[in-house]
Amino acid sequence: MHHDVRAMDSVDSTLYVTTKYGITVIDTTSQSSNDYWMPQGVILQDAELLYDSDDELYAIAVASNFGLGVGRILNDGSIEGAQAWDWSLSEPILEIEELKVNSPNNQIIGLGIAGVGNVFEISNSGLIEEIHAVSDAVVNQLFTGNATVTDIEHGLADGNLTLFIATDRGLLISETNSGRDGDSADWRFYFTTEDTGIFASINELRTLPIGSDENPAEIRDIHLDGPSTDNPQVLWFGTPSGLHQMRLIDGVISHSGLLENPGSEEISTRDINNIRAIHTTGQQIILGSNAGTWMVSGDYSNVYEIAEQELIPGYVSEVITIGEANNMTVFGAAEPGEFSNLELMNPKSNDSDSDGMPDGWEIGNGLDPTDPGTPC
Repeated sequence: MHHDVRAMDSVDSTLYVTTKYGITVIDTTSQSSNDYWMPQGVILQDAELLYDSDDELYAIAVASNFGLGVGRILNDGSIEGAQAWDWSLSEPILEIEELKVNSPNNQIIGLGIAGVGNVFEISNSGLIEEIHAVSDAVVNQLFTGNATVTDIEHGLADGNLTLFIATDRGLLISETNSGRDGDSADWRFYFTTEDTGIFASINELRTLPIGSDENPAEIRDIHLDGPSTDNPQVLWFGTPSGLHQMRLIDGVISHSGLLENPGSEEISTRDINNIRAIHTTGQQIILGSNAGTWMVSGDYSNVYEIAEQELIPGYVSEVITIGEANNMTVFGAAEPGEFSNLELMNPKSNDSDSDGMPDGWEIGNGLDPTDPGTPC
């Protein structure tokens, strides 16, 4: 399966790993795995496991360049073949999130670039029953801000269902039950050098380290956290400058202090605080960064110290755990490097610049495998 991991989910001891061109199901007990390839031309971006009204797992939904795809998950945890999947065949979407609305169908919001997106209703037979427009308030703000969505969360905030939309230019918040209603959407913070007419506001964010040219308002991951999934108290979010926490009751943002990793002689504070992924266990906040994983002891209500743990090295973009506190395994997905295995000639993988030509073929034909438009 392709090396570029886009999402990871777990059910008991089973991992569902969504990659650029398909899904790998890993049984961590038996140390076995099965690959499920997507049809040629389909590029996956995100995934969500779907449960029915009896809390039984029945399907997986994926964001793709063909809109939303839905595949049924069988009783043994395997996924039906791609030829049986249902596809929306709508505009490309990058991120999806299941909405917490009361409905006989699962409702998924999918968003992409500059306001592109839809709300999809999925029946427990794994079919896309309806496709709805996203609220004008959300679409207009994303379009005006020319923002690319990087993550989505939906949950209660101060008693009201609220949509939190992370983008490459800031955090957009809209009070909405269904993703289709709601009269307003507001930027909690936003920044770009482009003239979009939206007020730039980054005063509450941690300052970028010296030498960084990244956008201080770019969010790579967001995570609602609280005593239960139905009662979130804070929103964690990661930026190029570090880990941040926003209290939902009053919107206060905090960072640095115990949320900052001081680094070491081998690892710079700039890289270790460049946050890519956030995962909470109730006792720790586990971070993926440009310099691997690290952990903060604590939870949504309080943090205590930077915890000692064995580092998963690399540019970690996804983190998930399996097991309980005394016997927990951390899985981290590292983003691909400059080159993948140059000798493999599989056209479905090993394509560093995403131009449709595998690295080995490009090297063999005098092209640069890291640049879709420049020869070696």
